[in-house]
Amino acid sequence: MKEMAQALKLLICIMIGFTPIYAKNYEKQAQELLEKMTVKEKIGQIFMIGFVGKGILSTHREFLKKYPFSNFILFSYNIENDKQLKTLIDQIREQSSLPTFITTDQEGGDIVRIREEKYRIPSAMAMGVAEKKELVERAAYYLGYHMRSLGFNLNLAPVLDINEKKLDNVMGNRSFGSTAQTVGRLGRSYIKGLQKAGLSAAAKHFPGHGNALGDSHKGISRIPYSFDKVKQFDVIPFQDAIKQEVDVIMTAHITLKDDTLPVSLSEKYLNQYLRTELGFEGIILSDDMEMNAVLKEFGLQNAIIQSFLAGTDMMMVAGKKKNQKAAFNAIVHALNKGVISEERLNQSVRRILQIKLQRAAQSDSERAPSSDFRQSIAQKAVTVLQTSQTFADFSKNQQKRLLVITPYYSVYKTIAKKYPSAQFLYLKDVVNQKTRPLIIQKIIDMKNQFDYALVAFKDSAHVQLINDLAQKKIKPVFALSLSTPFFKVPLKEVASYVCIYDYHVEAVEAYLSYLSAEKFYVP
Repeated sequence: MKEMAQALKLLICIMIGFTPIYAKNYEKQAQELLEKMTVKEKIGQIFMIGFVGKGILSTHREFLKKYPFSNFILFSYNIENDKQLKTLIDQIREQSSLPTFITTDQEGGDIVRIREEKYRIPSAMAMGVAEKKELVERAAYYLGYHMRSLGFNLNLAPVLDINEKKLDNVMGNRSFGSTAQTVGRLGRSYIKGLQKAGLSAAAKHFPGHGNALGDSHKGISRIPYSFDKVKQFDVIPFQDAIKQEVDVIMTAHITLKDDTLPVSLSEKYLNQYLRTELGFEGIILSDDMEMNAVLKEFGLQNAIIQSFLAGTDMMMVAGKKKNQKAAFNAIVHALNKGVISEERLNQSVRRILQIKLQRAAQSDSERAPSSDFRQSIAQKAVTVLQTSQTFADFSKNQQKRLLVITPYYSVYKTIAKKYPSAQFLYLKDVVNQKTRPLIIQKIIDMKNQFDYALVAFKDSAHVQLINDLAQKKIKPVFALSLSTPFFKVPLKEVASYVCIYDYHVEAVEAYLSYLSAEKFYVP
């Protein structure tokens, strides 16, 4: 029966124009498809765009007839639930007869666009602390399996930036760790799991954003040391990704010391280094070209042409429709003027088509993978940074009352299942000098209603609040970080400080096991 199913699948593959993954003749198929395409269709393959809405409207259809883009990134505002999302993806694919990339940022932890439980995995930092390659591979495979079931064929993950500074910088808990070896090793496992499930992985943000100063969304972002150091440190995880045959590498709009061009526009770093010296044969994808590091500094159309000539295969223009039109027309104009040759265009399109065809032909898994890796990672990731006798006493008397102060009601609900007398106080994401005293006063007003204050938080503004609360000595304070253990403001005078790197149920349950001094589950 199984042999008959495989034979039928082979027949269907042949009928629709490509052979299964083990035939490995995608280059020939891509070339045959390329030869049938118009120039406008080819240009549509080298861009990735976003759009507003949870469905494809007549305005979208008209736009795509004129500008036949073939790659789409979806954000939270495009997604209501998985049923709606699958319908949307089907609608997108109906707009073109050509192979299409549908992608999103579903990294894990905080950075997810699909919020439903089925489509989430722990944060990269949690997986880095757990430090088990097989668990990372299982997590990525699980994610890839479920994303593919919705119609995705590319995930903009993993992050291969190294969080060497160990502070609450732009990386947060998105990085696997603070060493090139850890990030490279676990990055390979993530890529292996995701691509085994039939999704292309996109390693980002080349050559490494971890030590960059400034946010490329807002303006210039610069690495403050030489390219030689970058090669010896930041680039190592990307070399590991290339060894793992990652399909896509996303470039960062960061500028290296003594350079004027960001890496994403530099022929030196893309064609000469990434493509030639490192031997990367996959798709080079730019980060969003509407970020101010390129948009404000170079202008969109100039940046588009410069990036493509430097070696980028696919450029992301995720936001405004007028910018997407301008980007498309910039390539049309450059082709007409001979600034870009059609052969250069064909090189990128051929590469893009080849990878799309390869993933499309990959067999689906017969059985849904287990999600038990979540509990395993959560238990291994609990990091105790500070403790005291007061905390130890709490574990002996679980009848004492908790006040749970957090931005996440779901965190409180998980805690309340174990401690039914626990109370909830909402903590805003943004806390400043004006609002801190008001929050402290509210807690003082409640002091007779609780025995311990448990603050589950995620950034430096919250740390200052915790310090102010602890100094008041109203009641003992337990600090629980849901993001990273590293903050610019040090925690002082708390009875306990633990980091769990995530706010989802398994991570909170792992903390509760520690809180009640239960034995950890270790598979």
